[in-house]
Order: sequence, then C-alpha cells, then structure tokens
Amino acid sequence: MALRDNVIVGYAEAKNVLRSGRDVWDFAAEILDALLAQTQLDREEIDGVILTPSLTGASTAFWQQSTLDFLGLETDFSDTTDLGGCSAIGGVARAAAALDAGLCQTVVLINADTPSSEDRFQHRSFVQEWTDPCGLLGPPAAFGLLSRRYQHQYGLDFEALAKLAVTQRTHALMNPNAVEKLRRPLSVADYQHSRMIADPIRLLDCVMPCDGANGFVMMSRKLEYPLASARFRLIMTNPLAP
Repeated sequence: MALRDNVIVGYAEAKNVLRSGRDVWDFAAEILDALLAQTQLDREEIDGVILTPSLTGASTAFWQQSTLDFLGLETDFSDTTDLGGCSAIGGVARAAAALDAGLCQTVVLINADTPSSEDRFQHRSFVQEWTDPCGLLGPPAAFGLLSRRYQHQYGLDFEALAKLAVTQRTHALMNPNAVEKLRRPLSVADYQHSRMIADPIRLLDCVMPCDGANGFVMMSRKLEYPLASARFRLIMTNPLAP
C-alpha cells in the first residue's frame, strides 16, 4: 500500500502561549475535544494514538499510558515518535503504517508540550559526554558550528538567512494561534541587528520555547467514513479551517 491509502480527516491547534501555566495534559485534552467535535467521531471510535515526546510529560516512563488515562481513551495501538523536531511529521508516517497493517482504524496524533512552564528535559547520552564538556550548549551553538563550517566551504548569504526568519514571522502574523510576542512584523534589517548568539547564528534564528499543542485524525481512505474525502480536501486547502 506504500502508506498512500490514508487521509488526514481532522486538524486542531491550540493557542501557543509563553509560560501558560497550564498542564501538558490540559493542552492534549483541548486538542482531542476539538478533533472529536470537528470530525463528529465518538471517543470510543478512537482505537489508535500516536504521541510526540514532551519535555514536560515524557519524563515519566508511562507517558503514553498516563496520557491515555487522562484523555479517557482505550486503544488497540499506541506509539510515541521520538525524532526530536521531526516527531510530528514522523508520527504521520507511523500512523499510516499502523493503518495499513490493520493495527487500528482511527488514529489520533497529539503533539502537546509546556516547556516554557515546566521543562524537565535531560539530554543524557552523547550530549553530556561529548558536547557539554566542550561548551557546545544547546542547538544554537551546534548550528553555529555547522553554519560556520558551511560558510568556510561555500560562503554564507546572510540575507538568505534573514529571509527565512522573515518568512516564518510572516506565517506567524497569519496564524491567530501563534505566540502573541511573535505576531509582529519583522524586517531583514531587524534580523541583521538582532543579538549574536553563536556566530553566525543570531537571536532571530533561534526557536523560542512556548506551551501549546496540535493534533490530527487519520483514517484509511477505504474506510466508509462520510466526512473522509470532503474533510481531507478541506484540511489540505486550509489547515486552519475549523
């Protein structure tokens, strides 16, 4: 089936907030409620759940089980996709594989985290052993090193880097769920005058931790679900559609 016989029939996104003070499962519940209302599914019809790791909640070894308990879900299939910043996209591929394999019929994918309110993340592994002792602290430092090497070999167009930040800020201006602090226009000049963090990486190249959540519902295209085709077209045309 090559993972192509499935569709996204629902999408929900919570308001991203800096230091919201909310619990990570509160965000997850908001997403689940919104997805159920949008797709007109009953909670009992959800038989698959895929989560992304949470810098707050995943510090427990029972992250999946705790989340299912708090959300009142009983599933035949559950998974956590641990791929860092690519986890949400990787979860879509895993959901498609689970649907193709017949492990479940209706999968909810939930990406929720509250790191700006309560961050329990520990790198461990190679980070503490090989990078922290060298002073390579965090992604900005690592990408500064990589960018400096790229600049040495190929040259680096700083206006091109600026355009990336400006484009992302433009997207935030169009999204009412973006962090309010970032819903302000940004120019190339603003980027070029922002504080240097790890040369050549500037402040406006960096990700700002915040609290928020989003999620999807995925189903087999072959399943007799009346909203599947229409909802799939809606989501692909306007991902912010209610």
